[in-house]
Order: sequence, then structure tokens, then C-alpha cells
Amino acid sequence: MHKRIILFLLLGLINTCCLAQKVSDQHLYNIIVEKPEDDSTHIHFEIVIEDSENEEGGTFRTDSIDEFIQSLLQDVSSLPDEKNNILIYIHGMFGSNRWTYNHVLGMLYKAFIHPEVSDISRILSVKWPGNNVEYKDNKARVPLIADELNKILLEIVRQVQLVDIFNPFFSTEFDLIAHSLGNE
Repeated sequence: MHKRIILFLLLGLINTCCLAQKVSDQHLYNIIVEKPEDDSTHIHFEIVIEDSENEEGGTFRTDSIDEFIQSLLQDVSSLPDEKNNILIYIHGMFGSNRWTYNHVLGMLYKAFIHPEVSDISRILSVKWPGNNVEYKDNKARVPLIADELNKILLEIVRQVQLVDIFNPFFSTEFDLIAHSLGNE
């Protein structure tokens, strides 16, 4: 645990001193919750990077929360202080349907990322299996994934707060939007 904290502190310091990143680059961090089977929930992590200037980027997937948090912290620590907060978005019913997800994501970017007055630079999205037509089926699925998802979100927030406390060059906050069934 202490090695991880020291690594995050060093990464933040290195990024703050040496790297400059344009806020226009789009980075999206996804927590993907698979449909629960046999009382077990499987969670994966995805990082989507679009760099319009260098045509670099892509989609990176991992099962490691440590890799996911390290990437998020390294990314956010390289951003300007006035534009380095994270928006957590938990969708409602049909939210992980590709068209709906992309449409809502576009609205979130337009409302929270693109305006210069906004202090939000990254979206951490929670994709969970809420795509059944039946509302009751989706609602019944929420308790099956809630405990594991809660642990993941708390771990991310705690790690960011820990770096925030011990690294004088790093400061970020979270905002949360949970839509409809995402509030359950």
C-alpha cells in the first residue's frame, strides 16, 4: 500500500513539473459491470483516449483497479489546477446501450467538459447491465452489483484523496450524476 502511495505521489510530481496536456484531448474512464451470474459480479476497467492533434489513443482494458487508478491519477495530475476535476456518471435504464450512451456522453461533454468555466476535465462512467426492457428486471439487478461497485468507487475516491492530501502539487474533486435507475 505504501509503495503505491509513493508511486502516485511521484507520478503526480513528475507530471506536474514536466508534462503539459491539452484539456481538449478526450479521456474517458469506464467501469464496466458485467451481468451478474451465480451471485458473482465481474468488473472491468476501460480507458478511452482520443488525441486529435497526434491521432494517438485508443481503448485500453484491464481487470486491475490499480492500473486504472494509476492511469487516472497520472492523467488528472497533468492537467491545469483550474480544470482537473472528475465527473462520475452512473447511467439509468438503457444507459449502456451504445446509441444512448454515446448521445448522453456527448451531452455531458458539451455541458461539463467543453465550457472553459467548468472545472471538470474527465468523466468516469459506470456502465452496468440495465438494458432489459423490463424495469423490474433492471431494478432487481441493482442489489446484485451494488456492494462490489460501491467498493470500487470508494477505492477510487480514497486513492485520489490520499494523493490529494500528501502531494502539494495535486488537487482534484469529484462530481456525481446518477440518472434514473442509476440512483438505486
